[in-house]
Amino acid sequence: MAQTNSYCRACSGVCGVHLDVEDNRIQKISGDPKNSKNAGFLCDVGRASITLTDHPQRLRTPAKRVGTALVPTSWDEAISEIGQQIQTLGRQHGQRSLGILTGDSLAHNTLGATRTAAFALGMGTPNLFSTLALESAPLLYVAEQMLGHVAPLQADVGRAHVTILLGGDQEQAGWGPMQSGTIHLQAMRHFQKTRRQAKLIVIGSRKTPLAEEADQFVSIRPGTELWFLLGMAHAISKGGWVDKQYLDDGFDNLERAQEWLEPWQPARCAEICGVEAEEISGVALKFSRAAMGTIARSPALTSSRNGTAAAWAWHTVHALTANLLRPGGVYESTGLVDMHPLVASFPTEKAPRTRVGDHPSVLLQAPATRMADDILHSDPDSMRSLICIGADPFTVLPHPDRTREALKAVELLVVIDKMGGPTTQLADWVLPATHFWEREDLDLIDQMVLPARSLQATPAVLSPPDQARAESDILKDVFEASNPGKWGGSWGTHLTLAGHWLATTDLRAQADRLLDWATNLKLDDVLSMPQGVDNGEIDRSTWRVSHPSGKIDLAPETLKDTITSLKAPSAVAAHSFLLDTVSWTADAAPQWARKNPQVFVAVHPSHGFKKGQQVQVTTPHGTLELPVRLDETLRVDTIQIPYEHANNLVDAIELDPHTGTPQRTGIPASIQTASQTR
Repeated sequence: MAQTNSYCRACSGVCGVHLDVEDNRIQKISGDPKNSKNAGFLCDVGRASITLTDHPQRLRTPAKRVGTALVPTSWDEAISEIGQQIQTLGRQHGQRSLGILTGDSLAHNTLGATRTAAFALGMGTPNLFSTLALESAPLLYVAEQMLGHVAPLQADVGRAHVTILLGGDQEQAGWGPMQSGTIHLQAMRHFQKTRRQAKLIVIGSRKTPLAEEADQFVSIRPGTELWFLLGMAHAISKGGWVDKQYLDDGFDNLERAQEWLEPWQPARCAEICGVEAEEISGVALKFSRAAMGTIARSPALTSSRNGTAAAWAWHTVHALTANLLRPGGVYESTGLVDMHPLVASFPTEKAPRTRVGDHPSVLLQAPATRMADDILHSDPDSMRSLICIGADPFTVLPHPDRTREALKAVELLVVIDKMGGPTTQLADWVLPATHFWEREDLDLIDQMVLPARSLQATPAVLSPPDQARAESDILKDVFEASNPGKWGGSWGTHLTLAGHWLATTDLRAQADRLLDWATNLKLDDVLSMPQGVDNGEIDRSTWRVSHPSGKIDLAPETLKDTITSLKAPSAVAAHSFLLDTVSWTADAAPQWARKNPQVFVAVHPSHGFKKGQQVQVTTPHGTLELPVRLDETLRVDTIQIPYEHANNLVDAIELDPHTGTPQRTGIPASIQTASQTR
């Protein structure tokens, strides 16, 4: 039995792992105790990932649709015919008629993600849709407005004296810097035990195990995280609990930001959140009085049509308390290979915008929530062909019926994926991709969660089954077969040419050159390192602001209408619930990752429902029938459904005006049985 080290790419944790491999199967997987990021921890999703390599739904050979059936075909035929169809549709309807949808699996597939972006640029289409809009896009968009460039700011919970965990349970759920084993959480627990300085405040709608051990737990209604932050910011500003010198030296438009906060007194926000005003003011005082404070936020904060406003409030609370771009607060993580020059090449203000909703692309990516709108639009150059890469829109997007209508409307639907699903059943072509255990990988953005100047690479652990190929290789062949022109395009001639080159070049060789330039190492050097490169922790005090003034804009003009027109959510009827769909607990993880998969609606026992009882959950957007799971850790006015199963309960129409983010939490809902309605 062969033993090797690698790293998991199932989520942004990219945990180091130890593997036992025999007969081209991973027999055992465990966390690598020597890896500085996870120190031996491995979540259930990572453990379950080894079952996918020989899963019954695994795609193994190219297939094309003949009548109602998918028929196996050769790679040569598939690439040639797909390229010809893309070329024909492009000539008939223009560059914009091509669309691409990417899933989360590309986030830590550096070569695949690079090739996908290059494919879109080289083809000249603005329609590179991704799931970024479902969670992170508001934070990136607001950071760009305030700092002048896109910056994925990270919470420094390892150094903070006061940490606020806003929603969710990272230790149980396996997301964020406070999951088990991370150096962040280890540092926080060390200071809690030895110096009694690190205080933890948990704010959420569910009293999780981490909330149980926290210094304070505040139970709020789901979807009201924005108003808790606005109430905090108002209290901090009005109370004079600010660092005036820090604000004077580093920020513009403080007075305008204070005007925007004026309507959101703690008492008003407390009523929205379902708490006492003193709880908001008290948390604000503790946070502002700490020498260093940070707010680690769950996806619930920005998974909302008010996602941009929530992102602004998150940045503003840190700014008012001198915790923005500061150690122990939130910092810009540069990693071992600083991607800032590349990121700055795609300013949002110059990005193409969606046909419906007028949303800009953020980091080249248009909101996937507008994909169906573009396909079903009546313009002559609306999307006629769609390539789905590691993404099943039925799983990730709201309003499945509209998604199905759109997918049926395209003239060419190509799926590049490792697993079959609802989308493959509609596809014209299905191209099998490798699982991450079956390909060589280099993770150049290995700094999304932890403050480490680190970088990991891994050889392929398994041989791919049958005819599966890496996404980057598939896209290179399709691009060349499509033979697109080299001029024009939605991003301008220079980026179209750059995309054309990156879509066809040897990406491994380019990655080797980049590593040599940035680290004096070759890719083969990093591949031979069991735990990758670890050059210590990042400098959290880096102040990088791209505005000409050198100051952070605390109240950008681009956000004025969004913040000043913000309205409180409608009151919830006495016997109604608020639906939470974004918490990723062990039970809400992807179904393939669960030991005992079950779809359920979690309800507090006080409502009189019985375990396993079938009920109908209804929102203004749809109805779903589910069995009941009783959960006494929930607020009594909250129900919870795993997010991937609640898409027809989510609003797919009223989206965040800047990023196209849908409302996925805090949605009014009712539960109906044969005998009663609650």
